[in-house]
Parts: sequence; C-alpha cells; structure tokens
Amino acid sequence: MSRNTGIGRSAARSPSVTSSTTQTTADDHDTSVAYQDKLETCGPDPEAQRKQNGESLRQTPSKSRGLYATLSRTLSRTSDTLEPGPAPDGGTKAWMTALVAHLVVFNTWGFINSFGLFQTYYVNTMKIGGESQVAWIGSLEVFILFFMGTFSGRALDAGYFRPTFMLGSVITLFGMFMLSLCKTYWQIFLAQGICIGLGFGCLFVPSLALVSTYFSSRRSMALAITVSGGATGGLVYPAIAERLLPQVGFPWTIRVMAFVQMAVAIVCATFLKVRTQVPLLCPAH
Repeated sequence: MSRNTGIGRSAARSPSVTSSTTQTTADDHDTSVAYQDKLETCGPDPEAQRKQNGESLRQTPSKSRGLYATLSRTLSRTSDTLEPGPAPDGGTKAWMTALVAHLVVFNTWGFINSFGLFQTYYVNTMKIGGESQVAWIGSLEVFILFFMGTFSGRALDAGYFRPTFMLGSVITLFGMFMLSLCKTYWQIFLAQGICIGLGFGCLFVPSLALVSTYFSSRRSMALAITVSGGATGGLVYPAIAERLLPQVGFPWTIRVMAFVQMAVAIVCATFLKVRTQVPLLCPAH
C-alpha cells in the first residue's frame, strides 16, 4: 500500500520536475547565446584563455596588491576600461582649463625664460663661476623638464594627473626655497638645475596634454593660449627680481617668487581636472 502511494506521489511530482528541467535548459541556452554574442563583440576573455591553457594565475599578496595594480595601470600601453569620449571642443570648462594651464606655463617656462637675469647675477654678483659653467644650470633644468615628461605624460594617460601635479608642485616649491639659501655653484646646480627641473617636468607636460583632451578643431587656439604663459612669466619674474634684488637681496627675492608660484599652483590644482570618463563597451585586453 505504501509502495503504491509513493509511486503516485512521484507521478504527481513528475510534471513540475519536467517543467523545472525544461526552464533550466532554456536559461542555459540563453546564457550560452549571450556568451557567444559577447565573444563575437569583445573577443575571448584573457583570464578564461589562461585557465584553459593551464596557466596558473599568480596571486599577489594583499599588502602589495594596491601597488601592483597601480604599477600595472601606469605601465600598461592601453587604458583599462575607461575613455573620456569625444572632446567638447569649447565651453566654459574647456576654456577655463586652457587659461589655468596658461598659469602652469607661467610658473614653469616663465621662470626658465628669466634665467638670463639669474645668470648675470650669478656671474657678476655672486661670482660662483664663469658664464659657461652657470649656463649648465639652465641647460640641465630644461633637459630634465622634457625628460620627466616621458613619465609624467604617461601618468596622465593612466589617470594620475592630480597626484603627479601635486608632487611636481611640492618639488618645485622645495627647490625654490632651497635656492634662496644657496651660496655656492653646486648648491644652485642641485636646487635650480635638478630639483626645480624635476618639479617643472611633473607640471608642464601633463598640463599641456590635458588641454588637448578638451579640444579638437580649436586645439591650436587653446594651446596657443596655454603656451603664451611663458611670455607672461618672462615679464613678471624679471620685474620682481629687478625690483627686489637691490632692496631685499637674493634670498628674499627668490622667496617672493616662491610664494607667487605657490599661489598660482593652488589655483591650478583647484581648477585643472581630468575629463569625466565613461565605461567602454568592452574591457581592454
């Protein structure tokens, strides 16, 4: 009697089990079709390929995982999964970025363009060396500025504009205040030639490249506004030196220039921003 009852219950359940199995099969089919569509659109998943080939995925320690991710993102030749989209080619934010980048060039190339004044003062007043020796300070400063652009420009592409800009501002101000304490050739060489050059390299190239991301057809006008900051700074910094050197001397003249650069750097750090990024349809391989 119990056996017949069990058979009856099993027969009663069979339609629901069959229906559930049919639904599961349909869901699996839909998932398979969606996966095939994804493969056709985005290509195969690199991680799945590595698993199929039997390659073991290296596990990064938890403490160094953040550093590993940062280095991987910075050294990668392609952006991860984000793109800024088409350039606005105008608008308040875009033109404001060009004007603020003008101030960045004011701080960097404006100070470099004033080196002729420093060279005359170093040779004739401070007597730290001949004109040929002193010229190496300015030459090295320009070289390091462009050399650092190799790394600071890549940092912008990887999404690290703000940390790079802040680091460059701190290095520049540190070099300026150290320059105000210098009295010998090698002290000035290290402070102005190397330290300030490193700071300028972290500021100039990323800011110039950032302006280019806001414009397409009007890019030449925007970059012209930006790079003209070198001429503006080339007028202001020599005027400060000509006015203050006879009155307060070399140390406080350099400190006044440093405070001017600090104020300009704060304005630039406030308004210079990377464009809002949107997700790609497919992740970069």
